[in-house]
Amino acid sequence: MLARLRVPDPMQAVPVEQDLGLEEGRAAFDRAREARTEAAPAPSSAGSATEEPVTRVHPVPEPPEEAPRPWWARWLPLAVLLVLLVVLWLVTR
Repeated sequence: MLARLRVPDPMQAVPVEQDLGLEEGRAAFDRAREARTEAAPAPSSAGSATEEPVTRVHPVPEPPEEAPRPWWARWLPLAVLLVLLVVLWLVTR
């Protein structure tokens, strides 16, 4: 929009500082990734010279199965609401 108005962008003049936390985090990520790929076993095929590093993948644990709910649990909220309405009716009567 500023270019259409032929006005210079004020944000272009602001110098951008390097984020040291971002650089440290990126370096830690790279080190962890290298350690993870180095610890993986080498593939058995010795014929290819340009192989991608193997990354270990951990399976996601499945949540435990829930026990089936009793038939009356489906109607419990409605029954509680009806009881509250009856009590309210008796109190205001």
